[in-house]
Amino acid sequence: MTQQPRLSISDVKPEHCRPIRRMRSHPSNRAGFLDQRSSSDADQERYMVANAANDIAYLLEGEPVGHAGVIGDDLRVCADPDFREQGIGALLLQEIVRPIPDARAKILRRSEARQALFERCCVPVEVIAPLPQTPS
Repeated sequence: MTQQPRLSISDVKPEHCRPIRRMRSHPSNRAGFLDQRSSSDADQERYMVANAANDIAYLLEGEPVGHAGVIGDDLRVCADPDFREQGIGALLLQEIVRPIPDARAKILRRSEARQALFERCCVPVEVIAPLPQTPS
């Protein structure tokens, strides 16, 4: 008999910061974020610790393969590219908006797939123009 992989949703812990930064920084994920600058591991950890109250991670065998969080009323979500199209984003969105029902997603015009995900999950979407990027 094969054992099922251990899946769970967890509050974000300091040891999750580095894998979440890698997920967020992956080229296929970065394009969907308003702020596309790279951050160091230390910067990411400080940012996530400061905002941990409204962050969750989807874990596979204890390792993050998805992340969602809310700062103010701005909701963000990403998944490891190897685990896309498996419902992780929808699951995280349903979980994260439960205690923060006024959360909304701010997305770039070019993020049609991201917009479709938020709309399927009944999360209000604000479509905005990309911010000018400065070299990091």
